[in-house]
Amino acid sequence: MSLKKAYRKIISFLNENKIDYLVIGGVASGLLGEPRFTMDIDICLFVKKKDIKSLIEKLEEAGFDLDKKQIKERIKLSQTFRVFCKDIPIDFILSSTEFEKEALKRKQIIKFQGVKANFPSVEDFIVFKIISAREKDIADAKATFIRHKERLNISYIEKWIKKFCEMAQSLIYWNNFKKIMEKE
Repeated sequence: MSLKKAYRKIISFLNENKIDYLVIGGVASGLLGEPRFTMDIDICLFVKKKDIKSLIEKLEEAGFDLDKKQIKERIKLSQTFRVFCKDIPIDFILSSTEFEKEALKRKQIIKFQGVKANFPSVEDFIVFKIISAREKDIADAKATFIRHKERLNISYIEKWIKKFCEMAQSLIYWNNFKKIMEKE
């Protein structure tokens, strides 16, 4: 199955089941920043703990491949889990922060690949990428920053980066933010 078909299937599933979510990762980067190759779909999911079991059952009924035992273990360890649409991985990150809840309120609905989907605002996408802290995420944040710099609410981004620095008791996120703001 192609990434496009897997994307349409999971987004349609989430929309039909009225599940709150945000598309993040490489798919969002291609729309909000600069297109890049990606082999998976990353989704921030807003589901209550008590509803996860039901969600997993619905995903299975809808034809997504999954391992219930592995999902349970990954959720305990990292608040994430993975399902497959044929051979395409779909990674879910369970929302757990005040920032993610705010990002959902500020979502933008974008029609992509024939389906309407929830994407973070540009500012929230940049914050998501900065706090992921991987090299490719910083590159995504920088490309998005460059593309939208004239319209960005920098103080909003700074507010959240500072909060994450306080929580982590580290300046790593602030340093990453400064990196994306540097001129080439």
